[in-house]
Amino acid sequence: MRRWLEDSFLPAAFTEDEQRLIELSANSTPGYFSNLGLYMGGPDTEDRVFLLSKEELAQYLPEEADRLCKPTAFALAAGAQTDDEGNCPWWTRSPGDHHGQICVVQADGGQNAYYSVGWDNTCIRPAVWVNIHMQQE
Repeated sequence: MRRWLEDSFLPAAFTEDEQRLIELSANSTPGYFSNLGLYMGGPDTEDRVFLLSKEELAQYLPEEADRLCKPTAFALAAGAQTDDEGNCPWWTRSPGDHHGQICVVQADGGQNAYYSVGWDNTCIRPAVWVNIHMQQE
């Protein structure tokens, strides 16, 4: 997913001038302990485009209503799943509660830690940090 975000999504979604404004972000994906056991997070990374973690959801999108997401026409053409209101579930970078699972934001804005990474109808909601003070060349 990281490779696709950087190598495919970034150049397709942003012009070269826009890409210069995107900051390199230090990302941490902590593990956690649940009643099912210990779940390892990933290594710390530096990325220009990334997925939010569960901790970042709580910080930046604290209300379920803040997390509602409508898929793009591109995502719909690729088979994105939607609910009756047209909202879609989307991946986080946080691990799920079993091997091969991730935490996703459901179409209603809630979280689900039992989502299979093999389900290909879930949307991707990339995040970036933009330096609004950097002048374009």
